[in-house]
Amino acid sequence: MFNFILGVDQTGAQTSQGFAKPLPVAVIYKNSARGWKLSVSQSKKSQKLAGLTRDSVLKLLHTMDLPGRDLTQVLIIVDSVLGLPKKVWDQQSFTSISAPENLFQLFRKASEFSLKDNSYGLETSKAFFEGLRKGLVKEPRVAEKLAGANSLFNFTPYQKNIATGTFRIWKDLGSSEEPWFQIAGFDSVQSHVQAGAWISEGYPSFVWKSLLGEKTRNPAKLADLLERDYRDRLQFSQADLQLISKDSDLADSVVLALQGFILNEKSGVLDEFTRYKLQSLEGEGWILGLPLTPAKTAVKSSLYADQFARHPC
Repeated sequence: MFNFILGVDQTGAQTSQGFAKPLPVAVIYKNSARGWKLSVSQSKKSQKLAGLTRDSVLKLLHTMDLPGRDLTQVLIIVDSVLGLPKKVWDQQSFTSISAPENLFQLFRKASEFSLKDNSYGLETSKAFFEGLRKGLVKEPRVAEKLAGANSLFNFTPYQKNIATGTFRIWKDLGSSEEPWFQIAGFDSVQSHVQAGAWISEGYPSFVWKSLLGEKTRNPAKLADLLERDYRDRLQFSQADLQLISKDSDLADSVVLALQGFILNEKSGVLDEFTRYKLQSLEGEGWILGLPLTPAKTAVKSSLYADQFARHPC
């Protein structure tokens, strides 16, 4: 089981100076003998992560004054694609496309990539991912088909493109010379103790539907749900609920963390990761919680079916 669960919402937005903006993050952590606590704010403002890097994660936990800050106890669920369609992998020069070190090599390539001195943004991410696709017909991953999720290679409409934010996450993850994490669907759980944090691909829209029964994001309803159904399992403040109810990006990070919390309660996270490793379809990766059934029938037959019984929305 994990003691620290981070839900991270991606963003490809930049500052006026061209730097990547901080990432919305929710943290659910073991609060000693007092149980579990949800944290979404610092100094009365929505909590942010400077980047998805080892130093930023450790700094956040240090700022929160959390004891026992061991990366092997950290689970990170991020709204970012972690994998590529098999046909795109076939265009790369790797001999074993399922090897986790090859995904990290792509992260490293992203960290070094820029376009006309622009390190971030839609055009830069588009150039990077189109360079990987090499003219292939756009085809989503199997998990994207099942979940109804957007593909990395669909760049319009801008508001729904996942490439810009994913590229930023890949740059963050590739900024270190060696990986400080393991990726669900690529790494084996047997190496859990040695390699640091676990990172899993999350899809907020899927969680809103499967866990909360909402077709669209509804931050106010999420705050109500937490107050009504999770008060006995999670500690949180009224100020935090107010922030969540007014911030859809923060709400996305909360639902990802909540998804990890529920799996963690069942001691089922590493079992899930073993399943993803077996079914990750040669480098495609998998979306946390997604069953191997069509998206329309997956919602209430998913890992969270018992949650509907206890917490109908």
